[in-house]
Amino acid sequence: MRMGASDREILQLVAWEGLNTEELAVVLGSSEVACRVRLHRARRRFAAALARDAGSESLHHRQTMEES
Repeated sequence: MRMGASDREILQLVAWEGLNTEELAVVLGSSEVACRVRLHRARRRFAAALARDAGSESLHHRQTMEES
């Protein structure tokens, strides 16, 4: 799964560094509202990508099992 640099950055800062939106705003030089929006959108894109990957993995597994 490929992820944009901006999404990766904000998700890493929250997940690994434990920053909240107020701290994100300071680090990223942006408003807290903008950081909340960016974080929400990044999480949504990440969840959609995970669902797509899980769906394709499930399909591959099913096809492999049918071939056995």
